[in-house]
Amino acid sequence: MHFGEFFLGGPAIVTFFYTRCENAQRCSLTITKLARLQRAIAGAGLAERIRTAGITYDPGFDRPPELRAYGDARGARFGERHRLLRVPEGLGALQHFFDLGIGFAGPVVNRHRIELFLLDADARIAGSFT
Repeated sequence: MHFGEFFLGGPAIVTFFYTRCENAQRCSLTITKLARLQRAIAGAGLAERIRTAGITYDPGFDRPPELRAYGDARGARFGERHRLLRVPEGLGALQHFFDLGIGFAGPVVNRHRIELFLLDADARIAGSFT
């Protein structure tokens, strides 16, 4: 799947995380709060209009089974409009597009911000929170 295949055509909420993050107040809490937001969106009858995505900073380690288990443990919804994603190639382009506050020591994440982005129907950044 390419970026536009998921994000074009409607508003989206995007956040970033990785499953090996050791700070429970960062990645784990980010996905837990994304799951809460997904429930609120569904409760408002908007689950079919608003996409949600958590994108891993660590696509080499965070394969589909890890993403599914991590999301399930935190109450995340999965479906056509609600996903945890990995970018096996092109993470640098994604990092540039979102101007992510992340650093790596080789292939390992060594620091990152907590970030959430709102995308419009054209997959442009309409707002962000850090």
